[in-house]
Amino acid sequence: MNTQIDFEEWAKLLITRKVPDNFGHLINSEVIRSGAEILKHGDAFEVHLEGLPAGTTTAHLASTHERIFVTPMPRLARLSAN
Repeated sequence: MNTQIDFEEWAKLLITRKVPDNFGHLINSEVIRSGAEILKHGDAFEVHLEGLPAGTTTAHLASTHERIFVTPMPRLARLSAN
């Protein structure tokens, strides 16, 4: 029985669930690797969309530099969420 965790697949699943469908094209291997590294250390992460005007729901923004990044969730925030 293979008990190894595929952290990159896990991170991809979590990131994909947090990003609106029309911004899925911004999810790349760098973002997934960042999330996987955070998970490997036993931490949780937050997903951030950068460069998107507030209230934006469409991907027709060629003039902006959109990107997705993940950051470790502060431990205090995780403890208070439980």
